[in-house]
Amino acid sequence: MSKVLSIEVGNSLTKIVEMDYKSKNPKVYKCINIPTPDEVFDDGYISDSKEYAGTLRQALADNKIKTRQAVCTITCSKIANREIMLPNVKLNQVDDLIRANASEYFPVDLSQYELGYIVLGRENADTEAAKLKVMLLACEKELIQGYDTLFEQAGLKLVGVDYAGNSVVQIMKKEVTEETEMVIKVEEQSTIATIIRSGELMMQRNLGYGIDNTVQTMMSYHLFNEDSYGKCIDLLKEHNCIYPTLSGEDEETLKLKETLDKGDRKAMTDMTEALGPLVGNVGRVLDLYNSKNVEHPITKVSMIGLGSQIAGLDKLFTNELGVTTESVNSVKSVTFALNAQVKDTGEYLTAMGASISPVGFIEDQKKADAKKTNYLSLSILCLLLIGVIIAAMYIMAKKPYEDEVLQKTTLELLEKKYEPALKVKEQCDNVSRLYEEVVKVASLTDSNNDGLVAFLTELEAKLPSNATVEAFQSDNNQATFTIKVPTMMDAAGIINTVREFETLADVRVGSISKTTDKEVAIKHENKEVDDDFEEDVSEETYYTFNLECIYHSNGATGEK
Repeated sequence: MSKVLSIEVGNSLTKIVEMDYKSKNPKVYKCINIPTPDEVFDDGYISDSKEYAGTLRQALADNKIKTRQAVCTITCSKIANREIMLPNVKLNQVDDLIRANASEYFPVDLSQYELGYIVLGRENADTEAAKLKVMLLACEKELIQGYDTLFEQAGLKLVGVDYAGNSVVQIMKKEVTEETEMVIKVEEQSTIATIIRSGELMMQRNLGYGIDNTVQTMMSYHLFNEDSYGKCIDLLKEHNCIYPTLSGEDEETLKLKETLDKGDRKAMTDMTEALGPLVGNVGRVLDLYNSKNVEHPITKVSMIGLGSQIAGLDKLFTNELGVTTESVNSVKSVTFALNAQVKDTGEYLTAMGASISPVGFIEDQKKADAKKTNYLSLSILCLLLIGVIIAAMYIMAKKPYEDEVLQKTTLELLEKKYEPALKVKEQCDNVSRLYEEVVKVASLTDSNNDGLVAFLTELEAKLPSNATVEAFQSDNNQATFTIKVPTMMDAAGIINTVREFETLADVRVGSISKTTDKEVAIKHENKEVDDDFEEDVSEETYYTFNLECIYHSNGATGEK
């Protein structure tokens, strides 16, 4: 951001400076001012006024100012400030440290405030006990919102908010390099007294007095045919209307009174006395500092702001404070463009200081918007990068894609060519599936004893004639029968023979039992029956055993 509008809204005048933003050597391009309407400004607070915003917009257009980024500096008695001591941390860590302990410094609802700070310097910098001295500030968000609304209505974007006390330090610290100096920023209803030594802020106080009482006194007399606030201020700038001292008894004042008529003497006396509270409070700040810093007393007072343009005010302060007081109209902190044409430079110095290094008063939402803006730029850059990558990928993938399309077309033609063969294959597959189903159904009709007839035929052919089948039983899995033979050798031969049957899967032999039968024969010597006959008795032995013959599965046959 190269340029901003640095704006200070005052009780009677709004001062606008177009200059470089946050630059080490800022340049001022234009300085203008417009009247601040009555009842718009009240102790720093801005009332909603579209008419005032329109006047501001028109003033920028009339002066051909196109810059739309703006910062403002605020003078308000309700901005709380407190000097605190922090550990000797790096400057980029101060913000986080303050926000982490903010509730200890300001026991209020901090959700309604924005915080800022001014680094005053380091104490005991060369020792382990070094501390960072900071002035902590708390500003109501409602106060900032008024400026945000005003600038938005005027077509401006608020990018920074500064405290007038900091603005004074930033613009004046290069003017005080060795001695101790007090800078007083005198406005209509307030004064900021700032003490700087060797470029560092030593003390700062807000005083609730300005030149307003003197202006009101002038208006009450109607001696100068001026009845508007702004015109009275212009008259005070052009003519010396106050005495060199508050008492009016010094030789210079007495000589001046002799040249005036009674009415003018009375008016000038009252206007001078109206400055008494202002001069007195400035004097108390000066005495307070000098009493605590005997080795470095204040040697000069510099006056900026509206008061620096009031004729004779610097002489009054010099006489009453006992310290040389000068109005400042040039500074080393800024340079001016050739066409700047700045008049009454001292009035604009605070506005200039606001753009050098503001304390950072800005609403959280504005900070979030600023981040969003950065994210938006980053997003656009990412989208452009993605677009380039996509284009490169398209170019790289175009040739392979065309090759794939060609191959697809070729395959489609081949598919169409061999479509008849595909139909034949489908028919063949259907027949194969039908055959498998038929075989499966046929297998369901098979039984293990399908070979029973063949088994019996083979048994009949190979069973010895002296063997007798006493019992036979068959089911789906096996045949069981009982055989009787004369000798054990016959039994063994039958068992071996049966085991060779191809119709059987296995043969199991039960127990073999031996049985003896007696046979009685009657011999007749004569073929007649008589009492004398001979009875012939003989014994017959045989062996009985069981065979369990296991069929092959589904009646199959196999070789053993």
